[in-house]
Amino acid sequence: MVRSYLDQLVRHTGLAATRTTAFDAALTAAEAETGAARRTSLTRLARQADADAAGAKDPAPVRAMLAAIKQLAAASK
Repeated sequence: MVRSYLDQLVRHTGLAATRTTAFDAALTAAEAETGAARRTSLTRLARQADADAAGAKDPAPVRAMLAAIKQLAAASK
């Protein structure tokens, strides 16, 4: 789900390209991790998404992506 929201943000320029690129890199790194390290990385990514939502051209998909990231972090044990 997170990647779907990120793709929407890229296609509709809902966030600056530098931010979507940073989210993609951070998500890729988090996917390579397991357990607590993955949860920590996803929690950090969620904080970044929360901060970016306020300045986003279209905050709704950023907030949806934030919710999906939080769910993924909660499921990472």
